[in-house]
Amino acid sequence: MIPILSFLVIVAGIWIFAWYRTRNINKENTDGYFFSGRSLGGLVIAGTM
Repeated sequence: MIPILSFLVIVAGIWIFAWYRTRNINKENTDGYFFSGRSLGGLVIAGTM
């Protein structure tokens, strides 16, 4: 039970952090939609993979 709970907490933390960093990005063009306006660093992108 603890491994599943810790996995869900980590995934939720990554999701919340990514949402917080990209909430004001214009997603109307492909650069904003796919690259979050290039506001996320390599560490954040690598952490979501």
